[in-house]
Amino acid sequence: MDIIRYTDDFFAMEKDLGLFAQRIDGTPWWDPVRHDVFYYIYHRLSGAKIVQAPKTSPLLRGSRLIVRRLLSWKLRLKLMFGHYDVLALRAPRLAIKGSKADVILDDILACTPGRLLVIDTYPHYYHIKLKTSGIRQQLLTDLCKLNQAVEARFGQYLDVESLVIQRFGQYREALAQYGRLLDSVEPKLIVLVQNGIEKALFHSAHDRNIPVIEAQHGLINYVHPAYSYPKEISAGSLATLPTFFLAFSQHWVDQCHYPVSQKVITGNKQLFVPTVRHKTNDILVVSADIYEKAIEDELRPAAIALWQRRFVYKLHPNQYIYRSEISDRLSDLPNVEVVANEQTFRQLIQRCSHALCIQSTGVYEALQAGLSVSLLAKLDFETHADVFDHPNLRIVNDHEEFIRVVSSPSESQASAPLPVFFQEFNAEETKNFMANLI
Repeated sequence: MDIIRYTDDFFAMEKDLGLFAQRIDGTPWWDPVRHDVFYYIYHRLSGAKIVQAPKTSPLLRGSRLIVRRLLSWKLRLKLMFGHYDVLALRAPRLAIKGSKADVILDDILACTPGRLLVIDTYPHYYHIKLKTSGIRQQLLTDLCKLNQAVEARFGQYLDVESLVIQRFGQYREALAQYGRLLDSVEPKLIVLVQNGIEKALFHSAHDRNIPVIEAQHGLINYVHPAYSYPKEISAGSLATLPTFFLAFSQHWVDQCHYPVSQKVITGNKQLFVPTVRHKTNDILVVSADIYEKAIEDELRPAAIALWQRRFVYKLHPNQYIYRSEISDRLSDLPNVEVVANEQTFRQLIQRCSHALCIQSTGVYEALQAGLSVSLLAKLDFETHADVFDHPNLRIVNDHEEFIRVVSSPSESQASAPLPVFFQEFNAEETKNFMANLI
């Protein structure tokens, strides 16, 4: 299913129903649930396979609960005895030189003046508790007859309203919990990279007149419902959005209408890469849980046919728990190496000359580094319509077309300047910007 056409239809439904203006008990309900509804409908219409997380052992669940409680108690002690100017939420997903790093936020925090209270939301989300049950029910008449509207618009009956009821209940609980946290910290500023969808934090901060800075974490464009809105939504009009958005480059600002009050280009030290001279002829394969089957169906015959080439199968963080299973499944292919977090994406694109994927921020990293990229025409590959005309990108329908592309001599590069997706981090301008907010 063409995700661009789907997004057009989704926006039209939002406009026809006037969803952004709707309230339940005075609280806007649509934007807090919008992201999940968007993907709930799309995944069922497109047939995308949703990989369920494996069941964890009671021992592992118990150990995680203990860690979360210890972190929660530590946070309470900080709040009791400390005073802070800035509340920061980071997601340290990578290890760099032995330390956990948030490659998006750390450079920005280094430019932020004042006393910082830093909450790491990864790997343990502990500062608030997201309920999964016991959610108070709403009258379905408050939901604009969404099920009927979805069926009329998309031609399939889907119980969207039950999802909305659950997610909105979770949102209201998160709204109350974030309210208590902000009232305790009383920060002058909030800085974060989203690890999930933080609408409740944005709303709580808005109600308390606390400015919020969100740093871009990855790919944003017209079909990303956390960042793309109908153009009728004016900048600064939604309490459920941050005040400022720090972007990697102007390219991302131009890709969609994200109606925050102000967008600032800061770049990123870790994502910026100059064109590199590749050390090997390896092929980088970029995966994620919803693309796993489609990617592997084409990877296997390609790896067999191109037995003399090495394939590096890079897992998304949401696949790390399946690494052993994936490795076992591909163990009969000696030229396929499965990589989780022991090598960064930056390291991998410096050793590979070609990349294969369906949808990923890595498409832009690979193109900027000078790799040739094959985009597999499956699922929501149209997400990358903004680079379909890039001279180093080819769209392939299956492994046979992919094999022909990587086996052909490289074509000459375009003489015109190529788009810049990731600017170098500008520490001086970032310091000046942050100083004016404290």
